[in-house]
Amino acid sequence: MKSVICKNIIQSLALDKTKIQGSPRELMDNFFNKRIFSLKAQEVIYRETEDAFRNKLDDENGITGVWQGEFWGKWMISAVRVCEYTQDATLKKFIHQGVANMLELQEPDGYLGTYRERLNVFATSPVERAKLPENMRWCRWNWNIWCRKYTLWGLLEAYRLLNEPEILVAAEKFTCQLIDMLHENHIRIADTGMFYGLPSCSIMKPVLMLYGETGNKKYLDFALEIAACWEERNGRLPNLIANASCPLPLHEWYLEGRQWTKAYELLSCLDGLLELYRHTGEQKYFDTVKNLYERIKQFDLNHMFSVGFNDQLSGAADCISVPTEPCDAIHWMRLALELFKLSGESVYMDDLELAYCNAFLASVNRSGEWGARAVRSHGHHFYAKKQAGMKYSHCCVNNMPRGFMDVAEASVMHSDTAIFVNMYMPFEAELPHGKIEVSGNYPLHCNASLKVVLNRPTTLYLRIPAWSEKTLIRCAGQTFQPQPGAYFEINVSGNARIELEFDRTVRIRELEYKQAAPEAEAWFKNRFISNESVSDGTDAVPFIEKNVCKLQYGPLLLARSKYIGNSEEEMFATESVYGKDASCELEPTEHPEARFAFNATISANGKIFTTPVCDYASAANEIIADPRFFSIFF
Repeated sequence: MKSVICKNIIQSLALDKTKIQGSPRELMDNFFNKRIFSLKAQEVIYRETEDAFRNKLDDENGITGVWQGEFWGKWMISAVRVCEYTQDATLKKFIHQGVANMLELQEPDGYLGTYRERLNVFATSPVERAKLPENMRWCRWNWNIWCRKYTLWGLLEAYRLLNEPEILVAAEKFTCQLIDMLHENHIRIADTGMFYGLPSCSIMKPVLMLYGETGNKKYLDFALEIAACWEERNGRLPNLIANASCPLPLHEWYLEGRQWTKAYELLSCLDGLLELYRHTGEQKYFDTVKNLYERIKQFDLNHMFSVGFNDQLSGAADCISVPTEPCDAIHWMRLALELFKLSGESVYMDDLELAYCNAFLASVNRSGEWGARAVRSHGHHFYAKKQAGMKYSHCCVNNMPRGFMDVAEASVMHSDTAIFVNMYMPFEAELPHGKIEVSGNYPLHCNASLKVVLNRPTTLYLRIPAWSEKTLIRCAGQTFQPQPGAYFEINVSGNARIELEFDRTVRIRELEYKQAAPEAEAWFKNRFISNESVSDGTDAVPFIEKNVCKLQYGPLLLARSKYIGNSEEEMFATESVYGKDASCELEPTEHPEARFAFNATISANGKIFTTPVCDYASAANEIIADPRFFSIFF
């Protein structure tokens, strides 16, 4: 980027330099084949996203507006990242043709959208809603600028891959049309769309990407205009920058509560602020993101190591029966990665790994065809097969390749003077001055073997996860015992073999019952917890309204599941081990339905019982009707 002032202190390798191996690779490859490479992916799934720009159905009723316009950009961002990773020439050619098709649809003034009325950018008023059928009068949706955000981002990712000047020209015309339209009509962007402007304002990130490519100050000024909406002296909601040091949970800042704390969109805005920090050097932007990240983690880190309750930041840390949206997990991971690049702090890699191993991987269907709308703590996950009138696209599903690619990017990184090894699930990578191979069966046995080949002396920083209170590192006849939650520095030259043994203690986390769900309308609780309002013939998923425990082994949340032979009675009708001085020992085993399987021996108040358990991600990662299929609670 031409205009960066604050550069990343930790750099990424080119995406094709790191190759994921081991157990997640099969799931990843299968998903990529079904959703990006296959004939159906390109001729049916992708085609639907492109046709949305021809059909312009997002505001067809003339009153409300939905979000078909986001899916092309999401598919394109994912496809470009996968193409960079695989270096697949056929996919690159397909991306070229797809972008060419879109440029033909761009109007002379630069507009390229799925809304027929380009100025339809406001949430629907009560007067307008009264014109809708009675069963739709609750709806005030408008996602016009949010959709444009993804279109711009998709164009810029394609430009980065293809380096075709006409794409950059189209992106500039597109952005100028939007900025000029807003200014000429005296529209404050934070007044548009939903959730007090957060979806619309998240366009800051791709606008700054465009600024980085062109140096055109118009785009920086627009990003600063967005930031100013979050730092208003009148305290106007949401005032993210002005409120960044507030110790309260975000949903308690204002009386509106969860009416504005939409997790995915808010996290996207924070990603934009980090980009603004890079381009301006203004410390307050970085501090805002860091402070809000910590606040979200404090009050909204849920049981599956993602953030939020369903899709809201509304105090999920205090809730027992939790659903979490995969988009939120993906963007929590992404924000952690971006903060790590700027800070080098290991806590962000710890958070990324926990979200990836649990909430994210649980959301990807084992068949590779689809993914969850929300992953839950028990029962079965929540699926939505249709969204915004689309048949083959879904907000979370189209985002999922980015989660895999972010972990590939994060696995090993570098600074000007050192290599940072962040992940220990097997991978191979070409380094600037050598190569590295991580093998072993992490996290099944919580160990890893590093084979390093270097052509000059290099400092390695090995991440020691915070959960590993006792770690051993062996290299060149020496044994080290590093501190948890930090990096261990080791100097290597030539060829080296490094063995790591992490703590294998099973941690029993006691979860005190405070509430089943945040304060919310009955329909919200029923849909996202009990499933009662979903007319698909399934029975209601039970509420959990008691003190319970969950088990964590290494980075894995453990679960019981009918996939591995657990009975409904032992998962839902037995007494909890909460408050009973419980301990657990695991014996790794194999099961065809689980990525990682164990026989668990649990002792509680002198009583001992055994039960099969598996990694949470494998417990129910498919469309399942059974309302009592799995549980993380013990």
